[in-house]
Amino acid sequence: MCISPFGLMKIKSATTPDLSKIWKTALVAIIATISFSTNAKSDSQTDKLRVIWTEDPATQATIAWNQISGEPATLHFGTSDEGQDAKNYDDKQDPDRVSEYDGLRNCFVRLKDLKPDTDYFFCLADESGTSRRYVFRTAPDKPQPFTFISGGDSRNFRDVRILANQFAGKLRPLFISFTGDMINKDVAEEWVEWLDDWEQTIGDDGRVIPIVPHRGNHERRPETIYEHFDTPVDVYFAFDIAGDLCRYYTLNSEIPAGGEQEEWLDADLEKHRSTRTHLIAGYHKPMRPHVSAKSEGENPMQWADNFYEHGLDLALESDSHVMKRTLPLKPDASGHEGFSAAPDDPNATTYIGEGCWGAPLRAADDGKPWTIATESFNGFDWVQVSPEDIQIKTVRVEGSANFPPVETVSGFDTPEGVTLWEAGGEETLTIPADRYGKTKTPGLTTRGATGTRGVTGGMKGITGNPAPPVPQPVDPAPTEETSKDFHTVDVYYGTNRKPTESKDNNNQYGGERHRNGPMEYGRTTISIPRHHKIGVVERPKWYKLEFSEDPKKHVTILKLKKMEADLFFSEVSETAGERPKNEALLFIHGFNVPFDDAIRRTGQIAFDLDFGGVAMAYSWPSQGKLKAYTVDEANAEWSIPHLTQFLMDLQEKTDIDKIHVIAHSMGTRVLSYALANAKDEGFDLDLHNVILAAPDIDKDVFTDQILPKITEASDKLTMYASSDDTALKLSQTIHGNGRLGLSGDDILVTTGMDTVNASGIDTSMLGHGYYGSHKVVVTDIFNLIIKGLEPPNRKLILGNLGEWDFSKKPE
Repeated sequence: MCISPFGLMKIKSATTPDLSKIWKTALVAIIATISFSTNAKSDSQTDKLRVIWTEDPATQATIAWNQISGEPATLHFGTSDEGQDAKNYDDKQDPDRVSEYDGLRNCFVRLKDLKPDTDYFFCLADESGTSRRYVFRTAPDKPQPFTFISGGDSRNFRDVRILANQFAGKLRPLFISFTGDMINKDVAEEWVEWLDDWEQTIGDDGRVIPIVPHRGNHERRPETIYEHFDTPVDVYFAFDIAGDLCRYYTLNSEIPAGGEQEEWLDADLEKHRSTRTHLIAGYHKPMRPHVSAKSEGENPMQWADNFYEHGLDLALESDSHVMKRTLPLKPDASGHEGFSAAPDDPNATTYIGEGCWGAPLRAADDGKPWTIATESFNGFDWVQVSPEDIQIKTVRVEGSANFPPVETVSGFDTPEGVTLWEAGGEETLTIPADRYGKTKTPGLTTRGATGTRGVTGGMKGITGNPAPPVPQPVDPAPTEETSKDFHTVDVYYGTNRKPTESKDNNNQYGGERHRNGPMEYGRTTISIPRHHKIGVVERPKWYKLEFSEDPKKHVTILKLKKMEADLFFSEVSETAGERPKNEALLFIHGFNVPFDDAIRRTGQIAFDLDFGGVAMAYSWPSQGKLKAYTVDEANAEWSIPHLTQFLMDLQEKTDIDKIHVIAHSMGTRVLSYALANAKDEGFDLDLHNVILAAPDIDKDVFTDQILPKITEASDKLTMYASSDDTALKLSQTIHGNGRLGLSGDDILVTTGMDTVNASGIDTSMLGHGYYGSHKVVVTDIFNLIIKGLEPPNRKLILGNLGEWDFSKKPE
């Protein structure tokens, strides 16, 4: 197992400082030790072992593995421990199905007629030898307490995933309900890693925890779960656990919730509702996500009526990468987002989850009036089901330390070293059994249902009143009605400006340095008018009698939300992964640019380019004043190490495929030196496009000292220069030396950089803003970044000095 030192940084929470070097070293040692002891000697050509439940877990189980080479192994098993002596086991069975998929040879043995509540020992024997000895436990067939773990979204950060797997295995639940998004892009390489990592749930004694697999939206191929876990093809099914104590439903939120799936669900709930103490369902997409960046889940929302009509007790959700617990809820068209709290209603359902098993964390910023608690961290839910109640504890992966395994399967005493979430002030959420008090609720209009739920934990003394309102995000997104009048673009930002006390979105950061303070991060939403012109940042004009912003007419900052560093990079990574292109476009402004102008310009450029990824801005403390050139110069120099770290973090803390950077004017100094700094520090930046627009930097310094260090930092380096740039001419006069962004007879043309001559393009007073304010240049940048075209294919012609000229000058 290999874990990068940078990957270890991803397990820290959004509110804790970076792990120290000592802790990192200790963590690596712990993981290595556990990995070594778990992966005991195996002479067979088998790996990636898992036990799967899809049918009656008291009498059936599927044993699966990858056959590395040779003929498929034979499973030898029995109720007595014969170690690796395959011939001494009572039974043996060859695979019922062998599937060639993702470069693996998945072998599935479907065991039947097993004894309930019994340990089964087994090993795999092939022509090369025998595997280590494993053991798993079948489910009881009579009512008795059992535990299981629920969680999902393990698709990005292997270090967190491995720790969560190890912790889950040590808690020795009866099974693990994994509610989807195991992987990210659903490609073979990811599945090889995931199945290897899943073996970390296996204990030192060979105990295997059965998995109940669910499909998430990142299991993009419809057949993926079936091919790796031998589930029903449509990945929805149900089974009883502990006799009539509990019935568990695995649902598929990636196919229509209605139609055949809903018909099956409704019929099965109707059949078992009156004879099962507890009804529990797991699925991926939440009905009402607790993250503002996520849209409401209209597809799984169709199940809410079925759940309420038949009295489903607990719903396990995923997808949003936060944790939540709700009060018991019932569908209510007049309630908040279609639900209202109903703690005294035996038909009401409690919703938990949305968790994160190693995917990028998101901000838990969309609480509801009926939410008990919500928070963003890596973890999973640990659930005990008994005849008296359902009890839920939530384990934090970060904060939990190495701890000894629970002594018995389905034990529920919290081991020392495990950190639990105190949701609403309580570690345990309790849902009392309603003793078959579920009422038939036609049309969802029943009132005064019999029985009582009385959920406890997190909200003390609940007597039927809903939970206190959870604060909602400031500056809610525009309504559907207003958004018809303008487009919106999300712009993520990093800045080393000092924050102000202002609540105005345009004045959140001034021109002061944030000395001794941390970097500031956040997400903004920018409006782009429907009648926007390419290259223009529409602003109020006094001569048009426009004295205030109107998103219908102007580029405005509609929302601004500050974020902690970990949440910022996690959300950037997650958002990029869900966009048409898993890419980021970072803009770094120049001289005389206040923070709000930098954000608006970034939104305009991203919109004009029709950029399919994430738009980002890095804003250094420019004064936003023409007379403050020397102050800006000093602040630009001060900002170099901050941008260096920002670029390194963007690369190492996200899974973005391509990062494009556009820097303008004095901002090219900050960028160029930051790229050189990273090289000097031994960090290999791997950017895709780096564009230096009208660079205000000493040409000789750039040529001799910087360029040799930065040519390998990007796949393509492009520079736009102009002989008409009055601002750079003034800068050249001030400094007494040539500026890189001035063209002419001595325009810089060199190996490793494409030089584009933008002379004759001038839409601003100083001729300095052509990079984003003239359609011809915007079109060329579009062809460069979006289409990936080389200069000859972008309608550029080779000039006499080796530069690239526009073939047709604008009128």
